[in-house]
Amino acid sequence: MKRSPGRSWRPRLPRVSGALILGAIVGVVFAALLATAALLEGAGRSPALAGVCGSCHEIAPHVAAWRASTHANTGCRSCHTEYAWYQGPLYRITALADDVSRFVSREPTPAREPELPRPATLGIPDNVCLRCHSMTREPSTGDRVIIDHADHAERNDACLSCHLNTTHPDPETDIVLLMMEQCYECHSLTPAPGEPSGECAVCHPAHLELTPASHDPIGEWLRPAHGDSAKTDTTQCMMCHTEQYCVDCHGVLMPHPPTFAQDHGEEAALKRDACDMCHAPAADIDPCSACHHQGSEPTQPWVQQHMYAVRDAGPSACFDCHKPRYCGRCHVRGRPNAGSL
Repeated sequence: MKRSPGRSWRPRLPRVSGALILGAIVGVVFAALLATAALLEGAGRSPALAGVCGSCHEIAPHVAAWRASTHANTGCRSCHTEYAWYQGPLYRITALADDVSRFVSREPTPAREPELPRPATLGIPDNVCLRCHSMTREPSTGDRVIIDHADHAERNDACLSCHLNTTHPDPETDIVLLMMEQCYECHSLTPAPGEPSGECAVCHPAHLELTPASHDPIGEWLRPAHGDSAKTDTTQCMMCHTEQYCVDCHGVLMPHPPTFAQDHGEEAALKRDACDMCHAPAADIDPCSACHHQGSEPTQPWVQQHMYAVRDAGPSACFDCHKPRYCGRCHVRGRPNAGSL
C-alpha cells in the first residue's frame, strides 16, 4: 500500500461498541463491590480489622465500647450474624449518605430503608452465645462471682437478660457496677417471698473484698465524694446499702423525701448536727443564710434579720418552706424576748 505524500500512516483500530464499554464498566464496578463486600465480611470476623466497621460515624461509638469490653478479641460478625453478606456494604452506603446529608443540610436522609438491619443494634440470639459459651460450665465466673448459668437460663428469657451491656459497655461507666444493676432488676436486699435475695453471699465468694475501688480512701469517700454520687443517682448505692443504713449515719431521712424543702426547717432546729454533716458552716458563714434570702448578710444569724424581710416583703416567701405554725414556736405571748425577735 502506498502512502500519500505528506500524510503519516496510522494503524486502523477495530471499533468498540458502546454496549461493550458499558459492560466493561459495569463489570469493573461489580468486581469492586464484590471485593469491598469480601473485605467488609472479613473485617467483621477479624478483631484486627474491626476498624473498618468502626469507620462509619454512626456505629463508631459501638466499636469504641466493644474495644473496652471482654469481647475485644472477637470480631463483629462472630455475634452479629443475622444479616446477609450484601447488607453490610449496603448499610455502609446508606449510613455514609446519611452522614453526608447531616453534614450538608443538617437533615437526615431517607436513604435508609426501615427494613434494613442495623448490625450494631441487632439482638443476639442465645445460639450465637452458645457457640463459645457453655451452659454446663462450673457455676462460677473467675473468683468474683458465683453464678449457676443453667438456673438463670431457666428463669430468664435470654442471655441478654443479664448480659445486655457485656460487649458494648459505656467506656465511662464502672462496668462491674453496671452489671450489678442488671442483677438487681431481679435480686433485692429486701426481697418479697419467692424473690431472689441480694445479699452479698448469694453471688460473691466469702474471700472477695467487696468494697468498690471508688470507696478508697475511706476519708475522701465519706465526704464529699459519696454525697455527690448519691445526689446524681442512688441506684448503685442501694445495691449494697438499705435506706436505713443511710438514716443510721445521717440521723435524717436520706435521700431527702420530696416534702423535705417544706419540713426541713423544723427538723434542722432539732437536729442541727445532722445537717452539719453535709452542710457544715464554712468561714463563719451560716449554711442556712447562704441559701435563704440572698439579699441578707450571710455572716449574721438569719433570726436577727428575718423581721426586716417580713416587714418589707411580707411572709409569703417564708411559707415556701415553713408552715404558718412554725412562727408560733417563737412568737408566742408571754415568752421571754418574744417581742425582740
